[in-house]
Amino acid sequence: MKDGLNSDRDLFCMLDFHGYTVEEARVSINQAFAKAPEEKTREIYIITGRGNHRNADGSHGVLKKALPKLLKPYKKFILEIIEENAAYRIILQKVPLLQPMFDPFLLMAFKMGLNLESYLKMLNTDAEKGDLEAKLELAKLLLSTESGKDRDVKKGILLLQELYEKKSVEACYLLGHIFIEGCEGLDVDYKNGLKYLNEAAAMGSSPAYADLAICYLLGKGVHHSDEKAAEYLKKLADEFNNAWAAAHLGRYYFEGTVVSQDYELAVKYLKIAAKADGSNPGNATSQVYLARCHAMGYGVPRDYKTAYQYYCAAAKQNNVYALHMLGLYSEIGRATPPNLVMAFHFYDRAAVLGDLDSYGRTALFRIHAKGTTRDVEQGLRQLE
Repeated sequence: MKDGLNSDRDLFCMLDFHGYTVEEARVSINQAFAKAPEEKTREIYIITGRGNHRNADGSHGVLKKALPKLLKPYKKFILEIIEENAAYRIILQKVPLLQPMFDPFLLMAFKMGLNLESYLKMLNTDAEKGDLEAKLELAKLLLSTESGKDRDVKKGILLLQELYEKKSVEACYLLGHIFIEGCEGLDVDYKNGLKYLNEAAAMGSSPAYADLAICYLLGKGVHHSDEKAAEYLKKLADEFNNAWAAAHLGRYYFEGTVVSQDYELAVKYLKIAAKADGSNPGNATSQVYLARCHAMGYGVPRDYKTAYQYYCAAAKQNNVYALHMLGLYSEIGRATPPNLVMAFHFYDRAAVLGDLDSYGRTALFRIHAKGTTRDVEQGLRQLE
């Protein structure tokens, strides 16, 4: 028996780039791919326009032609690209784990109030003075796709190798990472990549353990091994209290993928990932899985109130499954008094974020005047 919704259904993400610059589109694409693993996105629909319009500055739209290049860094995650008249449909690979993608160093530059050119100049100056931290930051930036025309893969690799010789654990990890992933101007080199990753892991690098887990899970340079992947994830979660690893382990134990199904262990790891701490609201997907455990009595006594609390935590992060479940709980009066106005509110929020089940519920609510003004015409249009 399910707790009201199939959480494994494929999700859809739409990006409308009308009026966007290429740089704004690139940032938005990066964010969409970064969120894809947690939100289980299977398709990204990108509206570019036909490229015939003029932007506010008088220039012609260029995103239609530029998009294939913007998608190139994510090709390993893409199953198919379908070009339409004024849009692209991006069908994603269905894999059990995707690598988190982010670039904290550019964010750091922007937070410091610097543009990229100023930040690079500052790092170069400090690096020339022998500042090892500046050399590390400079290497990362030169290797990042974010640096555009200033990207210099060869120089970035040389800086990392220099720091590796000085026993830098992070440089060792980054060398492993870049050789495993490859990039424009650098072919994939699994042999060297695994060498550096194993060295970094032996020196206590938690990101190295994460990369090794991914390698074994996806068979990158090694024979596929769920057991080895789980071993690295457990080390991360148990010894480093790593929420990223705990989130994946919790989901795997819940679903019985990668590891044998074990709801008690699922709850153990999901709690690590779901815990809110300061500015960190906790992993929304883990909060949803914990809610389901409490709702169904998996690994813990059945407790709808606790399930409701976890759904609330995830809903604050706009998790569509949690929003739908809060709509359901409010509609039927589970763990909270029945409230059709709140039910419609939650369903509507989830519908706006692309949840088709919630979209259908809002249609019925409009037709039957449940929690909202009666609007039969609108409701029937939604159900067409």
